[in-house]
Amino acid sequence: MSCKIDTLNTAVIDQMHDQVVVATMDTLTREFTIHNVAGALVNVTVTNSTGGAPTTTIPKGLTEQYTATFKLSGSTQAGPYWGGSNFTWVTGDSTLASVAIGGTYHQVAVLHALDLGTTSLSAKVGVSTSGPLAITITDTVPVSLTCQPDSTAVTAGSRVQLRAIATMADSTTNDVSASVDWNHPVTALLSIDPVGVASALMAGDVAVKPQLGGIVACTDDEKILRIDLLKTDWLHAPAWPTFLFYNPHTGVKTITVEVGQAPCDLYDAVTHQFLAKNVSGRAPLVLAADSAAVVVLVPANQPVEETKRMLKLGGRVVDYRR
Repeated sequence: MSCKIDTLNTAVIDQMHDQVVVATMDTLTREFTIHNVAGALVNVTVTNSTGGAPTTTIPKGLTEQYTATFKLSGSTQAGPYWGGSNFTWVTGDSTLASVAIGGTYHQVAVLHALDLGTTSLSAKVGVSTSGPLAITITDTVPVSLTCQPDSTAVTAGSRVQLRAIATMADSTTNDVSASVDWNHPVTALLSIDPVGVASALMAGDVAVKPQLGGIVACTDDEKILRIDLLKTDWLHAPAWPTFLFYNPHTGVKTITVEVGQAPCDLYDAVTHQFLAKNVSGRAPLVLAADSAAVVVLVPANQPVEETKRMLKLGGRVVDYRR
């Protein structure tokens, strides 16, 4: 047993094998008293980088950081260091994920998802190993989005195919032209259909910014935005496309709504009435000053089902207050 005395000759911690002890020294007799304050190594735990529940699903191409701690019997504290030993990390399948080690005691592991499948991760120190953490590597996800061509000249009355190219986490690229929102602020000059075909309506310059998975999109008024109310509601019941528009101006404003080529009925869940029926392409939306509209785009001529508490069009709820 080796003991190290601090400047006050008290409260010195030493670690040996599976014990932590505190040594105190009487300044007169120079005799040591050993106190066993924590016993055997109980377990090793893997958490996320902030000490919370570890992530168990990682898209291919991305990384995730994990931290290992140990705990001793008789102690409520967990730490990254035990008996001078460093942590070691083990993955179940090195073809699915690789691990980079960091931290003073190798208590940090950064896992890089390489391929689809399920692998495991565990940390070991001394004679104890954490329970294997099952990690599922899923399809890669987009990390950036570009528009091609990046600039072009189009004669009024003609069309051009725009393409949205997503760079994925695994460095591959995908054409996502049919999955993005084709946003631009001047719909009087340019119309873009859902698959990226742009129709030049009249002369002028237009900046087009496709958004993949975006909640907010532009309208032809820079202060009035279109907010997709279903975009992040992952567990919603079947519903028609629903958008919020708010007019912050002090006067009435009219904007245009892109409804696609298939005829639609426009229903406002705020005023509980249809705004337009059997429209396609671009439809006008009148917004009073400092007011909002929740516009539901319903395929035209859907059967109506009305009760005291809700309105259904085509079997889907569009209004809960009638």
